[in-house]
Amino acid sequence: DAEDLGIDEGDLVRVESRRGAVEMTARCIGNRPGTIFLPFHYGGSGTAANELTLTSWDPVSKQPQFKSGAARVVPAKRT
Repeated sequence: DAEDLGIDEGDLVRVESRRGAVEMTARCIGNRPGTIFLPFHYGGSGTAANELTLTSWDPVSKQPQFKSGAARVVPAKRT
């Protein structure tokens, strides 16, 4: 997918969802087509992957639903 978007390894990208956006360096490691991965254990306010996810919990396990969601990746604008 990165190649189709004109994104190369090391490029700065913006990952956006309806809930927010974060910017990070792209790693093109061969994920399944149509998927992205962001490490969600790191980052602060405005940079953590959890900024992009739902604020809801599984009704049975009570685990937050931080591990999936719709997002898009675009090259970040250079300043």
